[in-house]
Amino acid sequence: MEVEIKARAKSHEPIKRKLRSIGARYVGQKHQIDRYYEPYHRPMIKKSGRILRVRHDALSKQTRLELHISRTTYAATEHEVVVSDLKTIRTILKELKAREAFVVDKRRSVYRLGRAEIVLDTVKGLGQFIEIEIQGKDSAAIRQRLHNILAQLGVGEAARCHDHYNEMIAEQKGKKHAYF
Repeated sequence: MEVEIKARAKSHEPIKRKLRSIGARYVGQKHQIDRYYEPYHRPMIKKSGRILRVRHDALSKQTRLELHISRTTYAATEHEVVVSDLKTIRTILKELKAREAFVVDKRRSVYRLGRAEIVLDTVKGLGQFIEIEIQGKDSAAIRQRLHNILAQLGVGEAARCHDHYNEMIAEQKGKKHAYF
């Protein structure tokens, strides 16, 4: 299970400096283009639940088909499989009558701090964010660790986002829901 926290960032530069000062290790860059789908006869009608997406990293050229199931505000169960051909998986979904609902296009700078992955995201149409995640069972201890890292990086609780990028983009597009 992935347990995460997200916050808006005015600028990534001060966060990068603090990441270095607390011993975080820079891992690399990603350019992820997430296409969210409404499965056949399963319109997006819920505030939380399941999402079906195809994630393509334009830098590594890796593509995955993913089903994420929200468990709490912090945690989701993720089922992911690598696919070898972006065009073919999109064709398969189209043939199954799954409709592309919206796209989230983000550039990520990835860091590691112990078990935590910290990403600085620039999301097209939304702005800059910081996201911290830890793989494990959703617990008070993991949630506290996420909050502690945010505090170490100088990111206050007021900047925290409770919505995921898919929810923010859906809202921008006038959709009421981002899950099926």
